[in-house]
Amino acid sequence: MGPFRRRAGLLVILPLVSALTGYPSTSLAAVLAGTGHGSAEGIDVDFGHYSSGDVDSTSSSNYQVELSFTFSVSSAGQLSGGGSGSYTDAHWHLFGVNGDNGSFDCDPPITAAPFSVEVSGEADGPVAHLSLSMPDATETNADYNCGADYSGYATTSHIMSSSLSLVGGDDLTVPLTAPSSFTVQKQTHSGSGDDTENDEHIWSFSFTPPVASAGGTSASSGSSSGTKPVTCTLALTNVSAKPSPAPAGQPITIAFDVSSPAHASLFVQPGGGKGAAVAALNVPAGRDQLVWGGWSGKLPATSGHYELTVVAQGCGVTRTQAVAVRVT
Repeated sequence: MGPFRRRAGLLVILPLVSALTGYPSTSLAAVLAGTGHGSAEGIDVDFGHYSSGDVDSTSSSNYQVELSFTFSVSSAGQLSGGGSGSYTDAHWHLFGVNGDNGSFDCDPPITAAPFSVEVSGEADGPVAHLSLSMPDATETNADYNCGADYSGYATTSHIMSSSLSLVGGDDLTVPLTAPSSFTVQKQTHSGSGDDTENDEHIWSFSFTPPVASAGGTSASSGSSSGTKPVTCTLALTNVSAKPSPAPAGQPITIAFDVSSPAHASLFVQPGGGKGAAVAALNVPAGRDQLVWGGWSGKLPATSGHYELTVVAQGCGVTRTQAVAVRVT
């Protein structure tokens, strides 16, 4: 019994950046000069139940990936680029009862190698319709034996590649006039009665567009005589968690504000302290999000109190702020 198939469900989009700024009065080629940068974090948390005859089985899994990529825009407005990604978590837990054979419980080992990221799309005025894909992202497990005469065969899946497609990763609308960040959630449900599967897909994206240029001078070029230098300051405020309290093993979204672009990381620790890093993104100034999949190691997090700490680095300083969450 391997990882379950994913099916379509309800789509919820949570924008973090407000309306676009005005489009510069320069040519398309000038505006889109240079290289854009992006990053993404994807989570798929799955809970399934299967019952047939004397067998009653529960399956839970947690897969997480991080992507980093660059892209450019041709004079014809075509986007192209690429990057790399890696799995930051890949766990699958099975337990249940196999009739008179008794109870079984196991964690089939998952192998998930680093993979490439492909970027394509086209510009449309001040925005881009950007497509992200990771066709060689693969999860595999060998034959497994959970005890109580309950076993399964080796499987190969593309769970996170499918998850990215499910949340619309092949057509992301990205501003080309300012950095942006947003999160997309999608729930999928399949089956009925005693045979069900429920998935929570959460993807956070962050984009910095190519540097605009005007009159042949890059926007990042040195300042002219008499121009005052720009002072960079970083503040981290308004950290909040949703849902809170949270069901055990379910994702928790941490929202926060930063005053300048920063590298943001999320740390989780039962009962306080900084703990282990569970997510990281390069984020623009404004309202941003990081997501904890709700797992601790190989299993869903147990009930109790957790401290989730956001660490933001930028402008030569580090800022931290924590929020307490109760898992039920």
